[in-house]
Amino acid sequence: MMTDTNCVVVEPGICACHSVHTIRAHHHDYPEIWAQGETSIEAVGQLANQLVRALDSVSSPVLRDPLVQALADVRAYLTSLEPGVPEGSVAACDYPNCPAERISPSHDSVT
Repeated sequence: MMTDTNCVVVEPGICACHSVHTIRAHHHDYPEIWAQGETSIEAVGQLANQLVRALDSVSSPVLRDPLVQALADVRAYLTSLEPGVPEGSVAACDYPNCPAERISPSHDSVT
């Protein structure tokens, strides 16, 4: 599957209360699915999570395949930002040929 990292849009943003500057990310084909974070890596990682959530509600392969492609684009972009992203640190999906890894939340346990 060919990926296009130019489809991921990362731009500065402001939180709803206008006091915190954030980074906002979305895929060019799905601007309604967006995420924000303190860094580009965090925002793009959260965008991957949002795309996986969107995949959960799509039943038709005709609609699912473009979302899977968008997720592959986001994963490729994330890897280009930080080549050492550990496997399992970004959202995944259970669909056949899905390009993402399994979810491994960083806040599993608090001691």
